[in-house]
This record gives sequence, structure tokens and C-alpha cells, in this order.
Amino acid sequence: MLSAETLEKIINISHTIALKRNDYFVKENEICNYVGIVKKGTLYSYFEDSEANMLVNELYNEQSIITSYRSFLTEIPSPAFIKAYSDTEIYVIEKKHTMN
Repeated sequence: MLSAETLEKIINISHTIALKRNDYFVKENEICNYVGIVKKGTLYSYFEDSEANMLVNELYNEQSIITSYRSFLTEIPSPAFIKAYSDTEIYVIEKKHTMN
């Protein structure tokens, strides 16, 4: 859980995006340029195997830190999808703001 002070600092340098249920935060093979904190709602991260079976590997709820970490750091395409399970709001910081 983030402290109130840490969350306030993040909110001050971020902007909010809204995702509807089944919208993507990032898709497989896209570069993730955001790191975020879930304000409300739920999301999940998953891979698809060779038979198109969905393999869920992460769940995100309120105050979860959300990003495709390797993609965000290295600018390599994301190996997974991150998708909204419910209508969601996320405080996001774009990568260009973290590099200053």
C-alpha cells in the first residue's frame, strides 16, 4: 500500500486516463510508455499460448502499480496484454516525464 504522501506526489505529476471494461492499457508487442497507479477499477495481465489460451499472470486493483515493466524500461515490445476487467481510472506518468 502506498502512503498518502507518496500517492499525493504521484498524483501531482501524473494525469488520469479512463479505460472501459475490455480496453487495453497495453497490448502484446506494443511498447509500454506509461507507469501508473490504479485509482479505481481492476485490470489483469495475460499471455496467450500457441493455442490462443489466455494465461493470466497478474491482477491489479486500487493502488496497484501497473506497467509492462521490461517494456517500459528497455523499450522492447510488451510480452503480455494488460486489460481492464472493469471500468478503470489510472494515474499515469509518461516515460518522457521520468527521464527528466
